[in-house]
Amino acid sequence: MMLSRRTVSFCLAFVVSLTSQLTLANTKAELTAALNNTQAKLENKETGIETLESRLSSYSNRQADAQEKLDKAKAELAAAQEELAQAKASTDEGAAVQQELAQKKIELALNGLESRKKRLESTSEKLASLSKELKTAQADHQSLKIKVATLETQIAAVKNTPSAPAPKTAPTKPVYTAAPVAPAPAPIALKEPEPVVTAAATPATQSTPAKPDTPLTAQELSARKEMKTLATKTKGADTSGYRQYAELYIEANNGEKEELEFLGNGQYYGEIKLTSDSNKLKIRNRTFKVNVPDDQNGSVFVVIYDATNRPKPRFVIFNKNLLED
Repeated sequence: MMLSRRTVSFCLAFVVSLTSQLTLANTKAELTAALNNTQAKLENKETGIETLESRLSSYSNRQADAQEKLDKAKAELAAAQEELAQAKASTDEGAAVQQELAQKKIELALNGLESRKKRLESTSEKLASLSKELKTAQADHQSLKIKVATLETQIAAVKNTPSAPAPKTAPTKPVYTAAPVAPAPAPIALKEPEPVVTAAATPATQSTPAKPDTPLTAQELSARKEMKTLATKTKGADTSGYRQYAELYIEANNGEKEELEFLGNGQYYGEIKLTSDSNKLKIRNRTFKVNVPDDQNGSVFVVIYDATNRPKPRFVIFNKNLLED
């Protein structure tokens, strides 16, 4: 049985309308998924920036403290040298003993001075490194904000794009007229909605909907939750006030040793490189065992040490890569 031209035209129009609607639905779904993923990245980046700012505040205070102690060490060395000069000029019976004592003081002062110089240098280097890291994070944050705004614009454009109207129901019987029937015009496919050109793209470049990324793993979610908790606890904290420990170090059995940064409110933060297999980490008189898989050998691990309750501190450790987008 042959179909009439009007029936064929109706079928083609229906297919075009359905295809257009499906395309719009898929585009909107992809854009929405990309928006949700980008917003999650933006929140994670904001948490990272808050932590970096707390660490910078901590290192800024530490740098001032290191400079103060270095100045004190210099003054102690100068005092010891003055004592030695006076002992050498003395004609008293105990001048030799005084010279020997003054010489020992100079040796101790020199050792202290060298130690204070190294601490100030390492603190200044770390401060510069964190400042650079913060600038990069802030630039990434700005890029993510622009991407969120772009995706929101694209989603709005898709919502406002009219879909092809559904064709009217074809008559069950063809209508005949006395006049000859003119050939039906060929069906015209409706144009698909054009992608919105983003501000960051060149005028000739069209943006395409981003595919949703792989969902975060349970480990990635847990690591980001820990960083969010840390940022909440240390937001606006006084890093120059009371602290549970004047200095706190973490030592690994592979020889690595790092000072934990005081971020305020009993929170300490550090990063340490670990090797595969079993690692023993020591913080003061406490030892923690950490097993590192072979594929994570040499990775940097984040350490969060909550000393709010000194008798029962909370120890958290995870691979820093879990925070990467």
